[in-house]
Amino acid sequence: LSAPAIDQLQIARIKKRKLRLKDEISQLEDLLIPDIIA
Repeated sequence: LSAPAIDQLQIARIKKRKLRLKDEISQLEDLLIPDIIA
């Protein structure tokens, strides 16, 4: 593999990780926020 291809693989992996983190954070907020409202 050439260096640019490796960079793109790493970038794609990082983007997936960020998306997964956003999903987990939003799920945690969904659990916490109803308690605050109620």
